[in-house]
Amino acid sequence: MIQLNRLTKVYPATVNKNRLKMRALDSVDLEINPGEVVGLLGPNGAGKTTLIRILATLVLPTAGDAYVAGFDVVKQPRGVRSAVGLVAGGERAFYWRLSLKNNLEFFGALQGLGPHVLRDRIEEVLARVGLQEGRNLKFMKCSTGMRKKLNIARALLNDPLVYLMDEPTSGIDPLSAKDIRNSYF
Repeated sequence: MIQLNRLTKVYPATVNKNRLKMRALDSVDLEINPGEVVGLLGPNGAGKTTLIRILATLVLPTAGDAYVAGFDVVKQPRGVRSAVGLVAGGERAFYWRLSLKNNLEFFGALQGLGPHVLRDRIEEVLARVGLQEGRNLKFMKCSTGMRKKLNIARALLNDPLVYLMDEPTSGIDPLSAKDIRNSYF
């Protein structure tokens, strides 16, 4: 389902006017089979988010190969995006003045879901994450837990083959975090 061959990512950096190269990933080899659940653990700066961003086609690798559901992340990004549901770490990915439902309509349209399919999927995913009552609430008025749940709902919209989650429960209370880990996938 996911295969990495010598995957490398180097970012340019400037320190005291000296140009440096910061190596976020260094020749990573990894194979994840269908049905497997894998967690990436490591300290800040270890490359976890960089790896997820490459697998989601948000960042290009410097070298090596990465495949998701048989699609090359560089040569076939549309195929990868259709196979992936991304739960990103930040809140900046949503439109603050739109309702939860309107945000999901926007992102579902970007994923190519037609209006009739999208309407049903939005209701399904909002119910699945427990946000159906708040569907018309503007994102800016939501609690941190509700925002995290909306992020998960967005990842569920296209019924993906692969879920990529970057700190899906950071910043929320332990009970909500447990609920997220046990309920949605």
